[in-house]
Amino acid sequence: MHRLPGCTTGLLTLILVVFSTSAGAAPARPAGAVALDQALRFATAIRSDDKDRAQAEEEVVLEYAAIGAFAEAVSQAAAIEGWRRGTALADLARILAAAGRRDEARVLLAQAAEVRAATEGWQGPRIEAHVAQARAALGDPGARGMAEATAAGDPRQYAGRAAATIALQFAAQGNAAAALAELAKLDSVEDFDAAWWRTVGYLEISRRESLSRDDRTRALAAARRSAAGVPGWKQGEALIDIAGEARLQGSRPLAVEVLTEAEKLITAQPATLSVKAELLSRLAAGLATAGQESRARPLLESAEKAVGSAMVIEQPALYAVVGEGWSHAGNAGEAARLYDRALGAAAALQNARPRALALVGILRAMGRAGVAPDPAMAARLHTLYAGLKDPW
Repeated sequence: MHRLPGCTTGLLTLILVVFSTSAGAAPARPAGAVALDQALRFATAIRSDDKDRAQAEEEVVLEYAAIGAFAEAVSQAAAIEGWRRGTALADLARILAAAGRRDEARVLLAQAAEVRAATEGWQGPRIEAHVAQARAALGDPGARGMAEATAAGDPRQYAGRAAATIALQFAAQGNAAAALAELAKLDSVEDFDAAWWRTVGYLEISRRESLSRDDRTRALAAARRSAAGVPGWKQGEALIDIAGEARLQGSRPLAVEVLTEAEKLITAQPATLSVKAELLSRLAAGLATAGQESRARPLLESAEKAVGSAMVIEQPALYAVVGEGWSHAGNAGEAARLYDRALGAAAALQNARPRALALVGILRAMGRAGVAPDPAMAARLHTLYAGLKDPW
C-alpha cells in the first residue's frame, strides 16, 4: 500500500479540522466507521510482519479520529503493540488538545509517556517528537525543551519539526506574533525537512480558532509563501492543504486560486511518478469541495490512468483513493466502480501480506469518504479475509 511521505501530517490536518469545527457534536457512529472496522480487521490479521501490522493499525486509528469516531480511535490505539502505540496515543492527545478536551489529552499523554519509557533505539525520539507536539497543543511550556532536546540528537530529522512544535506552543498560548517569529527563523533555510515543517507550522497556526482572524490570515499567507520553498510534488501536496484551510476560513476564491497553482505543478509531474494518482485525486476533491465540480472530472480520469504507473501492490489502494475523489465530487456511481476495481486488483495479489495491506488502504479510503460496504462487497471482503494464509 502506497503511503505519501507527508500523509500522516496531512491526515492529522484533517483530524484537527474535524475536531476544531465539530468538537462534542460528532455522531455516535459516523458513516465511514463500518469500512474502518473492516480495515482494522485486515490490519490486525497481518501476523507475518509486526512492523506492517502496527503501522496499518495506527493508520486506521487516525482515520477513526478523522471521521469523528474518537472512542474507537482511543480504544484501538491502546491495543497497538510496540512503539507505534506511543505515537498514536500522542497524536490523539494532540487532537483532543486542539479540540479543547485538555483533561482527556493529558490522560493519553501519560500513556504515551509510559510507552516512551519502555522504548529504546531511534523509535524513542520519534515518540518524543509526537509527545512534544501534543504538549505544545496544550500550551505546555515544557514542549519547547522536549522538542529542542529531540532536535539536538538528530538535527536533520527533527530541527524543522521542533520549530513547528515551538510555534504551536506559542499559538496555543495566544501569542501569534511569537509563533510566526519562531517559524520565520527558517524562512531562508532550503533544507527539505525544514521547508516542509515550516509550512506545516504556519498552516497549523492559521487553524487556531483562538487567534484573531487577522493573525490566522497572516499565518495562512505565510504558509503559502513557505510552500514555494518545498521542492517537487510535495509542494503540490502542501498547496492542497493550504487551499482547504482557505475554504474553511470562508475564502473560496483564494482556495480555487491556490488549487489552480497546485494543478499546474501536479499535472506537470511525470507519468511515472507513483504518487501522481493520489495527488490528482486530492486535487480534484479539493476543487469539487470549492465549487469547481466540472474541473474535477478530467483530473479524476487522469488519476485513474496514472494508477498504472505505481507498483502493482500499491495500485488497489490508489484505485480506491480515486474512488474517494469521485465520492467527494458527488458521483457515487463512478466511486462504486473504482472501489470495485480496487477490490479486484487486491484479490489478484498473490501473497497475503500485500493483499491485506491493500485492503486496509481501500477501506481507509472508503471510510474517509463515508462509504460503507454494501452486502455484495461485504461478502467479497469475507472471502478475502478467509483467504489470508500462506504464502504471506
